Amino acid sequence: LLCGKPDADSGKLVDYLIKDGRTNTSYVAEQASKDAKRSELNYRVLKRNDETTLVEVELITGRHHQIRVQMANAGWPLYGDTKYNPQFQNITEHVQTALCAYKLSFVHPKTKKIMEFCIEPDNSLLK
Repeated sequence: LLCGKPDADSGKLVDYLIKDGRTNTSYVAEQASKDAKRSELNYRVLKRNDETTLVEVELITGRHHQIRVQMANAGWPLYGDTKYNPQFQNITEHVQTALCAYKLSFVHPKTKKIMEFCIEPDNSLLK
């Protein structure tokens, strides 16, 4: 769930991220920066309201805090994200970051069958 509204109903974000292990954060950097790794994701808007947007994200790469960093950098930080959304950084009570893997699939290491697990996303935060 994003704070803000992307103009397009779908899109691709490509950035170069650097992980800072000392602070357990990542940040967008120039492509030529030492240790910068290409980070790519696709998003699709599912629902919108005046203040938030529910999106489905497909990760093309898998970087540290990738969705959180790239969405914040695009101007749509995640609802409840105390690391990358300034709106939630000084909140003292616990707030759940509105990020959920609703579908996970992988090849079983022994049987080589595709294993897929799905849940329905919780739309309760999108009022």
